[in-house]
Amino acid sequence: MKDTVIIYVISDAIGETAQHLIRASTAQFRLEGGADIRRHAFVRDAQTLIEILGEAKNADAIIVQTLVQKKASHHRK
Repeated sequence: MKDTVIIYVISDAIGETAQHLIRASTAQFRLEGGADIRRHAFVRDAQTLIEILGEAKNADAIIVQTLVQKKASHHRK
């Protein structure tokens, strides 16, 4: 029996984009043990991200992230 692949989805929104990517990828490759997808949505601060990354590391998981950081910008006319 093969081990289950653990996949952490980390997003600053609902994580739907990453979820679609994972589904498309796993449909192309047969995972004999299956996939355990653990979605973490609305991650918007560093402390939460660090905690989730620690969990993923302990689980020996694959990480798929869709995080966008807005930078302050100055627009001159």
